[in-house]
Amino acid sequence: MTKRNTCCQWAEYIPKGPRQPPLHSAYQYLQTCLENDIPFEIIGMQLYYPNQDMFEVNRLLERFSQLGTPIHITELEVSSNTTRAENTPCPDPPVLWHAPWNKNIQADWVEQSYTLCYSKSYIQAVTWWDLADDGFWPHGGLLRSDFSPKLAYLSLNTLQKRWLALGA
Repeated sequence: MTKRNTCCQWAEYIPKGPRQPPLHSAYQYLQTCLENDIPFEIIGMQLYYPNQDMFEVNRLLERFSQLGTPIHITELEVSSNTTRAENTPCPDPPVLWHAPWNKNIQADWVEQSYTLCYSKSYIQAVTWWDLADDGFWPHGGLLRSDFSPKLAYLSLNTLQKRWLALGA
């Protein structure tokens, strides 16, 4: 199985300016693969700290769905706190989403992201990256470093129970 995993979904890595080498967004890259009969079976997408609202995330997912390939959200994570976390590779939580990151905003983002992703038949999997804090991203776990549940974990658990009750 060939899997392509992308990050920077809005092509933030493409430099701006007239003297920059031509670079392609992840979407353009995959389009080029299809145009040249280079097969791939799954599109892996990372959604870390997008500073986009859910409407824009939805537009992004719909655009990638037009490639006709199942999508896996391979890495998904946001912080529950804006304080520096010295024990992680990336100690400073990036960007904001509606306001500075906190436990309530993380829980809202988790619920909205999972609801959006699982409403799409072409999305086959969604993976939260760090189960507990002290992982790669600062304060990004669904659990604290002592493995006690955070509001985001409880929110996701409630969401899953609602889906099960609906037979989804």
